[in-house]
Amino acid sequence: MRSSNVDWLRDHLAPGATHYLFPALVHHLSHRPKASPHWRCELLLTAPCGEQFLSLLDVLPATFSKLPETLGPTFKTDIASRMERAPVRREWAGVAGRLPKSTLKKTHEPETPDGDMG
Repeated sequence: MRSSNVDWLRDHLAPGATHYLFPALVHHLSHRPKASPHWRCELLLTAPCGEQFLSLLDVLPATFSKLPETLGPTFKTDIASRMERAPVRREWAGVAGRLPKSTLKKTHEPETPDGDMG
């Protein structure tokens, strides 16, 4: 993840909140074999005000498999329902005036795994 995105997340996420990660698809990058394949994940993130929004994160399978499974089936269904209703990060940031319009597209582009994710 680019450092500008990390800084933005640090400034706009509730530090004590639980954030959710859901693998959506397997993504292949022929031009970056060390980062391919990887999971393209949807994130349900919570802002300090309690609002939730979606973002994307690419995660290497070995990293993803190290994450603990902590949710039961009923709670997973609730999270999936919230993810369907939540605005994407770009929309949430634009409506809330949290980013200048000139940076909205750049900050919403999905990231690709880098060497630090292994």
